[in-house]
Amino acid sequence: MISLGMIGLGAVVRNIHLPAYSQLSGRVRVVAGCDPDPAARAYAREKGRLPAIFEDPREMLEKTRPDVVAVCTPPRFHRDHVLLALEHGCHVFCEKPLAEDLAQADDMIQAADGAARLVVINNQFPYMDIHLAAKKRLGSPEFGRLLYLHAWHTMRPTHATEAGWRGELSRRLCFEFGVHVFELVRFFLEMNPVRLVAHMPNPGGAGKGDLINAIALEFADGRGASMVCDGLSGGAGAVSGYAAGRRILCHSHVHRWTPPVRHRRSPCGSGVRSWTSHLSRVDARCWSTVFVRN
Repeated sequence: MISLGMIGLGAVVRNIHLPAYSQLSGRVRVVAGCDPDPAARAYAREKGRLPAIFEDPREMLEKTRPDVVAVCTPPRFHRDHVLLALEHGCHVFCEKPLAEDLAQADDMIQAADGAARLVVINNQFPYMDIHLAAKKRLGSPEFGRLLYLHAWHTMRPTHATEAGWRGELSRRLCFEFGVHVFELVRFFLEMNPVRLVAHMPNPGGAGKGDLINAIALEFADGRGASMVCDGLSGGAGAVSGYAAGRRILCHSHVHRWTPPVRHRRSPCGSGVRSWTSHLSRVDARCWSTVFVRN
């Protein structure tokens, strides 16, 4: 069984990591966690029932020797915590975004190569049912070859989402969450872009961080993609995408849960059929809608 220690015991651990590890109880055993915040340590001890809690990550690594370390701290600490885990012979499962710049990413890659250990980034969106269902249609006789993809993310900031370090970020949209959207573009097109142009305005200084990210991507085979991260509109939190092929148009949508609708009129106009796909439920709050041409 794989032993796992966690550096950082904040919201992402409470809401995502601990529930996920509980479903892997036969394969993964959480042996320890650490955090400088007394409240976070208390929660992990009482609610998470972690067998060992530490304030200092080095002490945790030296005393528990986990096989894998989950780095769940704010991005500005990722480099130091990843290097520390590699120094102690651990594989690393790091929360996104990996690093604040390329130099930090290069340091981690070099250290991982030197330690002969893996550093894996938590880009889980390609593994969601909704996106796997859309991917299966690409390249099929019904869809044809994927030629263009447009993806957008609408963020609705609340006191809860902006609490702590996230609310202090000057690069809030693409850096902190848009990496998920970017990973989906790579997932669907199955290659990296060769050219990227980004426009990240802050109209009238309306916020201390970026409010709109409009990004165009070009690929070596002539295909293209675009993505928009929107923190200005204030709509319901959502991630959506249109994929255009030679024969068909596919629209996938992840949004906060609303009562399921069997049929509804499509905004795409006549000749388009829509339905709510219960096969692609992501979690208790998310549903997918797929639009295809008749």
